[in-house]
Amino acid sequence: MGAWMIGTRSPSRRASGVSRQVITPFCPVWRLCTGAGNAVAGSGLVTGVRMWAVGVLAAGLVVAGCDGGAPRPDASPSPSASTAGCARVAAGRADAAATLRPGPSEGKPKATAAGEALVVDALVLGEACAPAAGAALRIWHTDARGLYGPKGGDDCCFYEALGTSDHSGRFRLETIRPAQYPEPNAPAAHIHVRIDHRDLRYEVTMVFGFGSPPATVMPTDGPVVVPLSHDSAGWRGEAVVVLAS
Repeated sequence: MGAWMIGTRSPSRRASGVSRQVITPFCPVWRLCTGAGNAVAGSGLVTGVRMWAVGVLAAGLVVAGCDGGAPRPDASPSPSASTAGCARVAAGRADAAATLRPGPSEGKPKATAAGEALVVDALVLGEACAPAAGAALRIWHTDARGLYGPKGGDDCCFYEALGTSDHSGRFRLETIRPAQYPEPNAPAAHIHVRIDHRDLRYEVTMVFGFGSPPATVMPTDGPVVVPLSHDSAGWRGEAVVVLAS
């Protein structure tokens, strides 16, 4: 089956603090949402989503072994996904100290666009499916208009947070649901998560979907689909990330 690929524009910074744009392609799977509730299926052409390549679609929450394109500056080489995956378990609630609430960074003003509340409970698993305890985390995403910062483009960030996973490899994200970039053919709305664990750096991208995820979670250094539900408090989701080894 042919697989389409989406790219995300990831603002990353040199040591000097000057930001630049990095295009990170990834292979989404299963059933994604491009924004405003528009679901797309992983088999065929999708309006409003950038197409890059044809590959093999893995039957799992994420696709392992996708071509990541040119190496990302500021990131370690992507480890290869070589394990058979981990059985899906409930992410559960993280310790209070592992709750991340993204806000303005580097003196940036607060976002003026009101967004819908989003809570994601996440579990990070490492080697042999063991919890990745104490992993360093950096999270950033766009605001409710699809902008990273007040100047648009890769000016970052209205929403950024740093933290660590708890002793069970869990963290909680309390933020707003980001929007797609305000441009034609924008990729699906997403949240960037950088994970540093045992001298390796991973950058995964949370994208949103609906329905029941597969029972096995495959290793990734790319996309993680977060199934969402909605209640009176806003949007809720769970993410299980298996780090490629």
